[in-house]
Amino acid sequence: MKTILFAFSFSLLCPAVFSQPKGALSQVIDQLGLYYSANPKEQIIIQTDKDFYQPGENIWVSCWYWNADQSQPLPVQKEMEVRLLGPDGATILSDRYLVEERVVAADFLLPDNLNAGNYFIAAFLPGQENAENSYFRKIIIRPFYQNSLVISVAQKEAFLQKGIDNEISIRAKSLTKGVAKNEKLEYTISAGGQIVEEGKLKTGDTGNAAIRFRIPENQTGMPFILSVSDSKKESVETVQLASETDQLNITFYPEGGTIIPELASKVGFYVTDKLGTPVHIEGEIRDSENQMAYSVKTFREGFGFYLLKAARNVRYSLHITKGQGKGLQFQLPQTNATGSSLSIAKTDAEFFWLNLSFADQSGHKISVMASQGAEVYWAADLQINGTGLLKVPVAELPRGIVLLSSFSAEGFLLNQRLVDVPKNEKLKIDISAVPESLAKKDEINLQLKFTDEKGQPLMGIARVLFSDAVCNDMQRPVLPFEITFNTILKNKIISGKTGFSDDNDLKRSFDYLLIANELSNFDWSRISNFKAAKPTERLSISGENLFSEEFEASLKEKVKSLNQIKPVSVVSTIPENYFVTNNGLISKKAKRKIGDIPQNDSYKKFLETSTNLLEVIKIIKPFDLEGSKIIFPGGKNSINAQGGALIVVDGQQMGEDASVLNGINPHDIEEINVSTQPMDIQRYTGLNSVGLIEITTKRGNIEEPVKEKTPDAVLYDGDYRISREFQVSEKTGLRTTAWWNGRLFIDNTGKALLKIPGPNVVSDFIISVEGMADNGQFGYTTKRIKVTE
Repeated sequence: MKTILFAFSFSLLCPAVFSQPKGALSQVIDQLGLYYSANPKEQIIIQTDKDFYQPGENIWVSCWYWNADQSQPLPVQKEMEVRLLGPDGATILSDRYLVEERVVAADFLLPDNLNAGNYFIAAFLPGQENAENSYFRKIIIRPFYQNSLVISVAQKEAFLQKGIDNEISIRAKSLTKGVAKNEKLEYTISAGGQIVEEGKLKTGDTGNAAIRFRIPENQTGMPFILSVSDSKKESVETVQLASETDQLNITFYPEGGTIIPELASKVGFYVTDKLGTPVHIEGEIRDSENQMAYSVKTFREGFGFYLLKAARNVRYSLHITKGQGKGLQFQLPQTNATGSSLSIAKTDAEFFWLNLSFADQSGHKISVMASQGAEVYWAADLQINGTGLLKVPVAELPRGIVLLSSFSAEGFLLNQRLVDVPKNEKLKIDISAVPESLAKKDEINLQLKFTDEKGQPLMGIARVLFSDAVCNDMQRPVLPFEITFNTILKNKIISGKTGFSDDNDLKRSFDYLLIANELSNFDWSRISNFKAAKPTERLSISGENLFSEEFEASLKEKVKSLNQIKPVSVVSTIPENYFVTNNGLISKKAKRKIGDIPQNDSYKKFLETSTNLLEVIKIIKPFDLEGSKIIFPGGKNSINAQGGALIVVDGQQMGEDASVLNGINPHDIEEINVSTQPMDIQRYTGLNSVGLIEITTKRGNIEEPVKEKTPDAVLYDGDYRISREFQVSEKTGLRTTAWWNGRLFIDNTGKALLKIPGPNVVSDFIISVEGMADNGQFGYTTKRIKVTE
């Protein structure tokens, strides 16, 4: 805690006298520290080399370990589990890493039979009890085959309207032949999981088709989901459509938490549809006589703001008049005729100027403090007579989001306000000698430089990426925004620039975002009533019962909530002739569903990288785990006691309990055979109809020599996984990530020399460098390069 003030009284502005905290304020500060010491807010921010992948590719991952209650990352060593999760939240691949620095460099080699869809990278710490507040990085798996189509969707109007035929444009093109003429397509439109319309289309000579959709009566308010595919369902595009009938959720945030009658108040609001997607709205604030008082609209997706001087004993409501949710009404928060308010009058380089007011205009003893996480940086006890102005010194506060709180003399919370504290300290990242264009396979020699705001060199860590712009959106910074804001705030801000500009209008806009927000998982009533329990030892990943069944269940529910359909307005496009020029990016395999793929030896490469044998078996053939029994699709029976697949190890029947697999190291396995064919199962028993899992270990098959591991396969150091090295061999085929270093250390010279191989894909490529200096400052830079033949 930096500074504690005690002011005897003031009515407008009174100098304060330095003192130690008194009574209730001291208890508030102690309680805050007690709570956070028992509930540290550790965060992991995840970066990948791109957004879109094909099966069989490597995913290159950086996991930045952070304590959201501090302005610096934790320096202590810990363990981390990194997972690739499927669209349903099931774990597909996972590995354990040792956190020796702030960043873990990880990777996954994708199975070559993954279905298209949204997948998620997540990382967890030992003993984590709930997945709700974990960071998830969404990636899209989309295989491209010779017979694939690229299907795009566009609404003619911004919103589907009731009572008319709404036109939805469809365009299809072949990967290599341009527009898809006379292509037969099928579509379904659903809402809340129920199909409301389906039909067939045929493209014309331009590859275009149209759907005319009339909104049915009695809709539930769930967003409409449109799915368009070719007749063989090998190419599918699914998008969310914006509609006037969408039901919305709105949370109002009066500045400081209270609206005082006859006092001008700033009010922010946050609005989403039923799937949690932030949306734009337009509407009117009306009084109890239905007279318009103010017009309002969101100034960015999900976030709105308005000024209100509420009359005494009048209720106000928001009426949406245009776009999504048209016709909906929402009651505004009631005025509080006995409450208090806290607002920001102005800010400058030296102070936040706080307006403090009580509706009764009488004298009150209060306390005001400025905190970030567990740390209180500034506080004051004071006597206020109705209304007053208090200066909070910027120099005393840390960089980033700070919570200003006021309390009564008894220690009860009165008001809260979030502010963003800028600092002059900066990390500037420069990359020199970047050409505007280069020919395929031409190398680039770069110098990377870390400097502060005065041009002095800084040490730090960087993530360096050179990848195809078609496959990623790495032109925006991830670290500064996610760590400084979105790990802390409940209502996430989708932006790459807001809050990082000297432009006054942009600063004001960001302040409105903070008014329409709150700290994630911060509840003062819970903190004030918290009592320290007996400390419990955190589990180690190398130990047993790492994550409870409750954690795994919460993980699946969280992924399901995140796996929402993308709105039609953010559908990505692929440039014309992209696959014609880069034909090697097209897979030559026929597309199959994962469960239909005949077993081959492709699973063996995962035996060398996985620590969980069940995950490898699931790659070979998907299954459900009921209790401790493995049930393959179609293997459920009607008897009371469900049977599981028979497990056989080196010819010995081990029963149906999947827990026996926990004692088998995947590295010791020579071969796995999975079958649901009766003739295979009956070689061991006639009493099982679910399936057979045959495992041959290297010890159990001594007739064949054990293959020596190649350097690429040596991926473990004791219990912990080591990330693969990025291969730059000329033998490597076409790939859209030309170079990646997920953890590049910058020494005290502030410089690093990089030799980056030239891409072998013709496209626009992005060099993206993002990092953190040892002083906790973030930096980012990006350059775009056109790669030609």
